Amino acid sequence: MTNSHELIDAAKCLRDFAVAAERSALNGIRIHSSILKQGLLLQSDRCRRLELVLNQLVRNAIARSVGNEGKIDIELMHEADFVHCAVSNDGSDTSSGVGDLEFAHQLAKTLRGQIGHWFDHERTSLVLTIPLTDREREANQMLLAR
Repeated sequence: MTNSHELIDAAKCLRDFAVAAERSALNGIRIHSSILKQGLLLQSDRCRRLELVLNQLVRNAIARSVGNEGKIDIELMHEADFVHCAVSNDGSDTSSGVGDLEFAHQLAKTLRGQIGHWFDHERTSLVLTIPLTDREREANQMLLAR
């Protein structure tokens, strides 16, 4: 067990998650990930909630892609004081909209974040944006300065 306030490398955790998702993809669905190569320090409890939201977003994308042999992209980006985690899919039925993501939205709120939705005729993207805490921001600045 880790201390809930301990800082852990969220990029590594999400890379591990993405590898597991890629291995478990079904029915010809391809999952590709683009996760930060450098570390991204988050409090362990916040990292776990981020993983839960990501899991919900990926499950939603898989449900929308079943039978379509679609491609799902997972991205993690760090920009200034924010973390963006995007799940996009193509080759899916965008006319049906986004499935039930109430749990993901509630978890996003506990991270002081939000989930944005973008659609067009070829792609659906869901992006979780969360602010870094002061402690996380300072730790990441020190990490980048190394």
